[in-house]
Amino acid sequence: MLFAQVPLTGQAIDMATRQPVARANVQLLQPETTAVLAFAIADQEGKFRLKPQEPGRYLLKVTAMGYLPEEKYIDLSEQKNEFFIELSTDKARVLKEIIIPGYPPSTFKIRGDTIFYNIDAVRDGTEKNLGEALKKLPGISVDEDGKVSYQGKPIRKIMVENNDFFGNKHQMATQNLSADMVKEVELHTKYKESNLDNSNNGVVMNVLLKDEFKGRPTGNLSAGAGNRYTAHSNLFMFGSGGNKALISDFNNTGELPITQQDYYEMRGGILNVIESQTNDALQPTTSQISSPRFLLSNTNLETKNSQFSALNFARRYNKKTKLDIYGYVNRIGQTDRNSRTENFIGNNISFNEQFRNRTAVLFGSVMFNLTHEPNDDNYLKYSFTYNPSGDRMEESLVNNRAEGALDVQTRLRNRNFSIGQQATYIRRLSPRWIWKSRALQHYATNDQLLAIRSAAPFLGLSFPTEDFSLEQPLQTRDQFYSLRSELSRKQNTRHFVSFFAGFEHKNQQLENRWQLAENEPRNNLRLANSLYKGGIQTMQAMGRVAELKFTAQALYLDHRLDAGAATAATTNNSRWLFEPDIELSKQVGESQLSLQWKVNYRYAAVEQLLTHPFIRDYRTLKQNGEIVGSTPTRSENLTFSWRRMNMLKGSMLFANVMYTRAVNEIINVSESIDRNTVVLRTLFAPFSEAIQAFANYDHKFRRLPLGIKNNIVVLHREGDNFEGSNPSRFSTRMLNYRSSMYTVFKEPVFQAEFGLGFSMTRSYYAFSDRLNTFRSWQPYTKFRGKYGQLVWELMLEYRYQDAQINANEIFFINPSLRYTPKGKRHEWFISGNNIANMGKNQIVAAVFTNNSITVSERAILSGYLLGGFKFGF
Repeated sequence: MLFAQVPLTGQAIDMATRQPVARANVQLLQPETTAVLAFAIADQEGKFRLKPQEPGRYLLKVTAMGYLPEEKYIDLSEQKNEFFIELSTDKARVLKEIIIPGYPPSTFKIRGDTIFYNIDAVRDGTEKNLGEALKKLPGISVDEDGKVSYQGKPIRKIMVENNDFFGNKHQMATQNLSADMVKEVELHTKYKESNLDNSNNGVVMNVLLKDEFKGRPTGNLSAGAGNRYTAHSNLFMFGSGGNKALISDFNNTGELPITQQDYYEMRGGILNVIESQTNDALQPTTSQISSPRFLLSNTNLETKNSQFSALNFARRYNKKTKLDIYGYVNRIGQTDRNSRTENFIGNNISFNEQFRNRTAVLFGSVMFNLTHEPNDDNYLKYSFTYNPSGDRMEESLVNNRAEGALDVQTRLRNRNFSIGQQATYIRRLSPRWIWKSRALQHYATNDQLLAIRSAAPFLGLSFPTEDFSLEQPLQTRDQFYSLRSELSRKQNTRHFVSFFAGFEHKNQQLENRWQLAENEPRNNLRLANSLYKGGIQTMQAMGRVAELKFTAQALYLDHRLDAGAATAATTNNSRWLFEPDIELSKQVGESQLSLQWKVNYRYAAVEQLLTHPFIRDYRTLKQNGEIVGSTPTRSENLTFSWRRMNMLKGSMLFANVMYTRAVNEIINVSESIDRNTVVLRTLFAPFSEAIQAFANYDHKFRRLPLGIKNNIVVLHREGDNFEGSNPSRFSTRMLNYRSSMYTVFKEPVFQAEFGLGFSMTRSYYAFSDRLNTFRSWQPYTKFRGKYGQLVWELMLEYRYQDAQINANEIFFINPSLRYTPKGKRHEWFISGNNIANMGKNQIVAAVFTNNSITVSERAILSGYLLGGFKFGF
């Protein structure tokens, strides 16, 4: 039988520096006789190509001057065959794979820009999902929402079997994939969509599954009930040709499948979910939206329920075309209730406030990606996203004071959507020249209606009748489009230069009618920005272990802000801007050091005014606006980074220090206290500077069954601020620290984890001579184990918050018990959350001042205990 011959390519790299080894001799040998079948010499990038061979097993031998010979058995298949060969100058480091003392063999290894983790090497059988296994890996952290970070920064996305899996919704993989399904995890630290693309698309995680979970339907169905309920389903179909997934969740426990970051990305449109190179000055305003009430807390509510469904479809139709589609829909309903009573000392005066809020939200998102790579010289990608959402809120506030009762009813309705698309085309013009073009379009709209009805005047407004009500319809439109072209010359992986040019345009409109009387004029606000830019980007090697990256772009910005016919506040401004970015990095043994300096511009002040559709903020700009200046904010950043990965000791260290200096122009606005009183206020700080330090250290002890993870962030910021015409100084200091120590006993009968979280923020404003301090402590202990078919877990957590005038504390006890029959994939479970407070549904707090005592009561979700069944297949 004749077999088609397949090509063989690869790259030789230095094991210590991770740099290419040029002019290496490569031989392909017959394993039994060591006869030479093919021979090649690597180029300046260490890359080589051998004569095509029939599929089968071969011996690859690589030698280079100054390095020890390296031999590796390889298996050629009919698929793409590319191999990385690591060469070393030290005999102690010539290993087929790097073994870390203290960790089980083959915990992780590094090859080029990719880290390979073996999940089975750290899994002990007590993990409920992939996220709990990832937490044990050096350099990786997973937060409470299931988001994965590397070097303290969230990774771009998680893939399964080299196919997209819900894009950057990490929790879809970390919270729904079982740990026992996973064989290996690849972390691509410099991910590229195509070999033609020089741009770095961030860090991407690729999850590889065990063979028994591929090529057939798999997943689980679960349901639990007690004093709450939950129902969940995971249906998967993974294979070499693509992935299919359907995930559903229904609960009234307060848990949400969608995080705050997911919601912001949805509202921000296509710019927040795909790779983009737009200028900060023209980012759409939807990226600066405020947090909606339903995302702020899962427990400080009276009731909360969620219904969620998500679908993912990824398919490779051939080696040239790939299609990825995912979407989700989430419906949330909740109620919030609290009351406050203030008693004044010595005069028997008191008043009471009662507040109740009901919110209903429905939102969704659809993402479509189509990639086509017809040959090695062409690459095309088209992306499309559509994000509709709507919510309604009803609030009631009753305030009983000595001068009379005030009853205020508020209704707020929002309907919005965003739609966006991007097309990318890359073409190789010659062996070293590459052309890249990208076109992007974004459109977002929001229709809002705010209605307030009261028994008395409010906000200092003069009402024409005794009907104390107000309606404010508000419409916003946001259009954005851009075009960018880039011409690159790539000599090798450490030498390239790129020339780029582009155009961006943003048009925003805000239309409002503040209806206190008949025939109230409709106010319009329009912001239009056009940006033309061009520049150069280059990376040059400096010796074998150092690199210099330099980017410089010139910007011409045409800015126009028109506040409409109701005011003469119109600004027309055009200017040239220059943004440099310089980064120097060097490899020193197992450490990598880098120093970066960059400058950028943005119109933060105007953007913030546009994103506050509340009455006073809108009147500030619209009714009596007098904008004096419109110069963009100029920010300078100086960052020093240090990364050290000691694979032999099993430790990873990431640290950076960043200094930021921002210069803001002042925007003066005339603010109405009422229709007859106007005061001049100056907004935004003209100058501020900040220094921020971050460090992350993971270590596994060699002689003890213990590991530690540490994370610390320190921020100090100060600058000038204005209150009216009076200058003042402000400063903010913040410290966040989180540390944990965990056991890695060989037997999974008992494992333990001890941790501490601490945060502190201190803010000082010279104008009011006020010092605000906030502290939070969060020590916790987690015990878990596996005895036969029984898996148990007990978590004890104490949370304490001190806001200077008020403090609260709560103690959590979260137990879990799972029983899996031998040889089966289904289980019986009992789980609880905050069972120490199952009968408690409110928090009572007292605040004492010099002349009053205030007692507040807030409804909260009580603890719960559930029992149920999970069916796996």
